[in-house]
Amino acid sequence: IAVARASQEEGESFILQGPPGTGKSQTLTNIIAKLLEKKKRVLVVSSKMVALEVIFKKLQDAELDDFCLRLSSNNSKGAKEVFTKRIKKKYKIHNDYQNAQENEKRSMSKNIKKKYK
Repeated sequence: IAVARASQEEGESFILQGPPGTGKSQTLTNIIAKLLEKKKRVLVVSSKMVALEVIFKKLQDAELDDFCLRLSSNNSKGAKEVFTKRIKKKYKIHNDYQNAQENEKRSMSKNIKKKYK
């Protein structure tokens, strides 16, 4: 229910609380994946770094870590440099993906033109 509701509500915020071992991290990972699929942005905050690490690991396992930017007070020394490097990397990945799509479209267009010449 939580995944369905969170992934359907536009601009909704919610708090997920519960005792250890009840699947909160997996639920959040599922919500994040569903929202990324819809090209939405997600902000996950926690007072416990270990909770964020678990979610990040699950996103890594699902190969969604390229969409993650981790910031915490634990890495505040040099955080600006880390942030800048991560943004540049993500931007390059995005541009590479966009360029690959454009090249594929051009290639398909050329092949179609050759076929019907």
